Amino acid sequence: CNILKAIFCSSARTTYHVCRIVKDMGLSGVVKIVGTDVFEELIPFFDDGTLLASIYQSGKEQGREALTILARRFTGLTGEGIPHVVDMPIGLVMKENYRFYVS
Repeated sequence: CNILKAIFCSSARTTYHVCRIVKDMGLSGVVKIVGTDVFEELIPFFDDGTLLASIYQSGKEQGREALTILARRFTGLTGEGIPHVVDMPIGLVMKENYRFYVS
């Protein structure tokens, strides 16, 4: 693998499948993978060095904010009380701290 050095995956499912393919090809640790989101299926890839890091987007917080916005809309509020852009916290998950992000 002389050309490919790193892969960024934009979803949890893509992250899982790319990690599996890279591992199956024997390129764990050679090709650096940065994924998106965290779920328990990624743990082996953190542990064996296949996955360098993952960008965690809090599904709970995103869902809570979405429901709040929908509730405001359905209760008849005008656009003035409903944000157009919502900043959500993210976290960088690595082998050393992934345990804080899984149940």
